[in-house]
Amino acid sequence: MKTISLLLALCFCSGLAHADNGMQLQLSAQISSPALKIPTLNSPLLSADESVKPSLLVADSLLSASEKDTLSKMIDYALSLSHTRYKYSGVSELTGFDCSGFVSHVFGETLGIKLPHSAKSIWTEGEKVTVNQLNPGDLVFFNTLRRKLSHIGIYLGNGRFIHAASHGGVRVDSLHTAYWEPRWNGARRITAFN
Repeated sequence: MKTISLLLALCFCSGLAHADNGMQLQLSAQISSPALKIPTLNSPLLSADESVKPSLLVADSLLSASEKDTLSKMIDYALSLSHTRYKYSGVSELTGFDCSGFVSHVFGETLGIKLPHSAKSIWTEGEKVTVNQLNPGDLVFFNTLRRKLSHIGIYLGNGRFIHAASHGGVRVDSLHTAYWEPRWNGARRITAFN
C-alpha cells in the first residue's frame, strides 16, 4: 500500500513540476509507457540545469553527415534560446515565444523553412513518423489543452525535447514523464533540410 501511495505521489508531483514555474522534480529512473513504446535509455533524465551536447545527440541518429551538421546547428540555436520567456502568440527571442512561435522561429532562422504559427497547422507539414523513428529535429505534438495538437516541441534525441512552455518559457523536458506521456499526439518530420 505504501508503494502505491508513493507512486501516486510521484506522478502527482511530476505533473506539478510542469505546472509550477521553476519547480523541478528529478527522478532517478525514466518512466516508460507501453502505449508510447519509447525506448527506455539507461541515462538519467535531463534536469533544467544540465547541459545538452547536441552534436552527440545528432551523431547518434541514422542521418547523413550534412543532415547531422544542419540539425546540429538547428539544435544548438534552439538550445541557445533556453529560458526565453513564454508569451502567447510570441515569435521573438526579444519578446518571448509560444510553442508554435518557437518552433517556427527556429526552423526559419536555421533552415530557412517557413512554418505556420499553429501546432495544428504545422501538423500538416512534412511526413508523419512513429515514436520508434524519431530523429533529432523531428517535431513532437501533445494535447495540453484538452484538444489534439495543442502543443509542439522539437525532439533533441535521447527521449528529450525542447519547447516553449507556458510555465518556464523555453526549456528541455523528457517525453518519459507522467505529464508528457499521456498527452502524446504524434510526431512529424520536416524533410526539406537543404
